[in-house]
Amino acid sequence: MRSALLAVLFLAVPASVLAQGQTCVLLPQPEDSTAPADAHERVSSTITDELRSHGLVVMASRDAQLRMSDQPIERCAAIDCAPDVNRFLGTTFAVLTELTWLRGRPTMINVVLIGLDSGVSAGGQAVIERGEDLAASVRSAFAQAWDRWQADAQGQLVIETTPPNAFVEIDGTNVGHSPIRQLVSAGAHTVRATLEGYVPESREVVVDRQQERTVTIALSASEPDDVDDTPPPPPVEEAYREEPSVWNFVIGGAVLAACAGLAISPIWTLATQGEVNTRADGTTDTVSFGPQSLALAIISGALIVGATVFMIVHPITDRIRIGVAGTGLRLEGVF
Repeated sequence: MRSALLAVLFLAVPASVLAQGQTCVLLPQPEDSTAPADAHERVSSTITDELRSHGLVVMASRDAQLRMSDQPIERCAAIDCAPDVNRFLGTTFAVLTELTWLRGRPTMINVVLIGLDSGVSAGGQAVIERGEDLAASVRSAFAQAWDRWQADAQGQLVIETTPPNAFVEIDGTNVGHSPIRQLVSAGAHTVRATLEGYVPESREVVVDRQQERTVTIALSASEPDDVDDTPPPPPVEEAYREEPSVWNFVIGGAVLAACAGLAISPIWTLATQGEVNTRADGTTDTVSFGPQSLALAIISGALIVGATVFMIVHPITDRIRIGVAGTGLRLEGVF
């Protein structure tokens, strides 16, 4: 004999949705259920834990009944009336569980998630073998129902662009290059397409549950970069100037210093190598340089003249280029 229906209806919503005033509900168990009370409690506790693990909040059965007091749906325990409960309480979806009890033990558990609209639901089922844990079977059935609910709450978004191969983002997340087909949650989304050389375009798109929405974005070629009207920097005014190099004085001074030493040498040789000649009348003597002193005197005299000319004529010069550039004064030269 099949057990009576155990109907436990939850409403659960994510924490981010609660800020909008949505609530969740647990409906009472059916009066004709033959399953023991402790089995109902285990099912209710397990489902509550699973909902909370998904970030959902569950309203207790007593609180839900107080809200629906004197309403025809006060003790709703079926799929058909669950949408009315959602609309009355302002909830998002509900969870209905059915426990089959046969020959003194549980044999099957069904979990159904029910939305606001009639026919919007997703379910999961688990067979309970002898000796298997009831809570584990409840979690298995809930996982199936939850996955199907999440999948059913999505829609297909097809994005095409002209030209193709544009970079596509959905709600700020990169999803690839167009054309592209993407599974998204039902609701409003922002689609943005970018392509080099084209102006980026964005679209606001609403996707319905289990529906396909195609969006075509025509990209416009971007304008060329504005011409830089900044005037060019003024031309560099340059001038060349040649100045005597310091090396003229360094070399000339060194030569003069060497000549000073050579000039002393003839005086010394005059005393050591000079010749005395007596005239015929025997009254006047003359002294002449020897060959070495004469040579030294000639060399020193020539070097003195050459060093003096070197310093006056300046055969070595420095070429200096002075110009006014756009950033200041520029000084260049070859030294």
